[in-house]
Amino acid sequence: MDSIILALAIKLYKKLLSFITDYQSDTFGVGGKSVYIGTSDDDTPTGFERWAPQSGNTFLLGSSTLPQFDNLTIGRGCSFTTQSAPYLFLYVRDTLRIQVGGRLHMDSRGDNSYTYSPFLPQPGIGGSTNAYTAACLRLLLSGRDIRTTLDLSVMGGNANTVRLSGGGTVGGGGGLVCLYHKSDCFKAYNVDTDTYINYSTDFVTANGGANGPQGGGMLFVFARNIIIETDNATNHGYISANGGDGQGIVSYIDSNPGDRTATGQMGTNFGGGGVVHHTALDVI
Repeated sequence: MDSIILALAIKLYKKLLSFITDYQSDTFGVGGKSVYIGTSDDDTPTGFERWAPQSGNTFLLGSSTLPQFDNLTIGRGCSFTTQSAPYLFLYVRDTLRIQVGGRLHMDSRGDNSYTYSPFLPQPGIGGSTNAYTAACLRLLLSGRDIRTTLDLSVMGGNANTVRLSGGGTVGGGGGLVCLYHKSDCFKAYNVDTDTYINYSTDFVTANGGANGPQGGGMLFVFARNIIIETDNATNHGYISANGGDGQGIVSYIDSNPGDRTATGQMGTNFGGGGVVHHTALDVI
């Protein structure tokens, strides 16, 4: 009898383990190829397939390409964004790495939409996302698994309009960046010292623009490991959903949207900052 109970317990344990593993795999996607975005085969890591940028140094993801990867590395000086969609849901089963000067972004990709609660405070022209609204949105993002624009669609305001953030009279407002990753697996890597360090807050942004009237888009990243490379000269990789040129009112990771630019300027000509959030997941 004891052996039968033990066998049933082991069977149940295996089913539970399988369920947990499958659930966690789905969190970070089903995988695919390991892809390097870059301009040279010589720089392509072993085991990676190189995807060459089509527009300058920017790789434009088309609607027919599934954004599911085993690993994704964005090379030095290269960018990865969508071809036309105002949002991107990116899944990386293992590691997303952004090299020095590389950029994963939805800058100036917004379509001026906003489906989040209309009852929460919204900014004025050129204003950043209200702190209370940003806190409520982060709470929603932490407690829910947003997967499609039917779940949520929030963009930065275009010039002279108000959405998640307020567009300025010249610059667009910042959009939304949300990162999901394994606990303790969002790090920076110093290429000069060959050491892992804490990331800086300005590595991930949803700034408004000083110029460029289109608001930032919406970027969701589901990656077990996120590594942003930096060097001793403070050059680094970026993740962003900035409005316009991103030189307007700032919004950094782990901070509330600001009311001034990085250089201390302010005014309604600048686009307001959007929202940046990340959620650490307790997964295997």
